[in-house]
Amino acid sequence: MTAGAATVGALLVVRDLFFRVRLEAGLRALGVPFRVVGAGDVLAAVQDARPDVVILDLSDPGLRPLAVLTELRSRSELPPVRVLGYAAHVDRELRRAALQAGCDAVVTRARISSALADVLRPLLPRAREEPSGPATGA
Repeated sequence: MTAGAATVGALLVVRDLFFRVRLEAGLRALGVPFRVVGAGDVLAAVQDARPDVVILDLSDPGLRPLAVLTELRSRSELPPVRVLGYAAHVDRELRRAALQAGCDAVVTRARISSALADVLRPLLPRAREEPSGPATGA
């Protein structure tokens, strides 16, 4: 990794303020550094920040989630990234389409909200799975 690289654990692609605040709090509690980006900034942010996972709100048509997934998977110059999508439990077709478009995991809004650590664990590298305590700043 170069000295100027701005690595984050997660990119949040979420416009729903209430839900975004809940996800941010969960990521902070887990010690996962994150950045919030809009749909138009996802590709550049993946290139720049090299996140472990992109968390994508599949239910927000303004984010164009399926188009974002297709772009992420079709651009060979981008670093590999895992994508966690979430949608309402009634949006079965959307969840299925997201998996076909390249989502690594798709869960319901209720599941990501209530069990963020369990949902993220399989998508994060081991170093982020088990925090070793507070950073010393050394």
